[in-house]
Amino acid sequence: MLSLKIVSDPLAKRKRALLRLNHLRLDHDFSHVNPDQLLRAARVVSLSEEELYFLQPDDDFLTPVNPRNEAAALSLVFDQLNKEPGQHAGFEHWIKQRCADYAAGSDAADIAAADNASLPSEFCRWAQQSNVQTHLQPGVFSSNARGLAACKDLDPGSMAIRVPDTLLITEDTAKQSDLGPALLQFAQLGGDSIAVIWTMVERHDPDSQWVAFWQTLPETLHSGLSMSDTLLQALQGTSAHTECHSARQHIKEQYEGLKPILDALVAAYPAHLEAAWFSWDAYLWAVQLWYAYAMKVKWPDGSCKECLVPYASLLNHSVWPHIVQYGQLDATTQELCFPLFRSVSKGHQCFLSYGPLSNLKLMLFYGMAIPNNPYDVVQLELEVRYI
Repeated sequence: MLSLKIVSDPLAKRKRALLRLNHLRLDHDFSHVNPDQLLRAARVVSLSEEELYFLQPDDDFLTPVNPRNEAAALSLVFDQLNKEPGQHAGFEHWIKQRCADYAAGSDAADIAAADNASLPSEFCRWAQQSNVQTHLQPGVFSSNARGLAACKDLDPGSMAIRVPDTLLITEDTAKQSDLGPALLQFAQLGGDSIAVIWTMVERHDPDSQWVAFWQTLPETLHSGLSMSDTLLQALQGTSAHTECHSARQHIKEQYEGLKPILDALVAAYPAHLEAAWFSWDAYLWAVQLWYAYAMKVKWPDGSCKECLVPYASLLNHSVWPHIVQYGQLDATTQELCFPLFRSVSKGHQCFLSYGPLSNLKLMLFYGMAIPNNPYDVVQLELEVRYI
């Protein structure tokens, strides 16, 4: 029996209605199941809120909804079959072929790594000593972007990366640090602000557990949040200008509100903290880091936390990802796992999906855009004339 579960999903009611409407089930008996029916059900289970919003009344899920949804659906079915390897050979061959066909002809599959590594070898040694297990290595690619490439040919189901929970950085990490008690004295500080302030300090600590990770990060992060006034002005009259200006103004106001607390911390601990660590530029860098690098992870107790995930943070986004199921901490191994649902060749870049993000969101938070992005949206303002 194969079961496609909808667990703690706020969209569960709407998804179950779609399953009933299309005569699809969550539970499938291998002796009777039609593989295409199974995939149709997985497409419904894998729908995001945005995808549900744009569904057409006659959508029957006989064809892919979009690349992200198809990747999630294929990965979901593959993961279920992989729990009983060798027990359902016919289905396994079918799903592997569907996974192989998924990105046929996509640009992402053809980008090969350059020979030179993009990061110092000390970082890779630190990751290994910190019990990160991986078949990927840092590299520079044809786009001049750094990322992670396969060390060898990897098949569907291979575990690309395993990161122990002791290496994950969350707001709890900040609260439980030496700086935590001082930050917790300020009742007005939320968890996000505590994480950002801790990051501003921790990146300068030579004895930090994550010193090798901090050293790999760019000195300057580029996104719509740090866009120059000249570039922002060039967007005048567009929704991008409105979004960027509003977000920048919000972050600036947050910083101004935190400034008295930051000044109080420097005054209270002059031997340990420097005023330069709490400048506007330092704050903006830390905020951008959490926006661009953090992953939402579900923990065994059911809680969801924003986490910085060293090493895995080098994985780049693609419309045609290799990894889509990576948001849940393994309760047995206490690791965050990144399994492949489709193969990647030695020396080729391995991608994951940040989600169905428009180019506006990608530019605002990640400083990038994707040509022919299938998740792009255009905001239309219609003026209604009354006659």
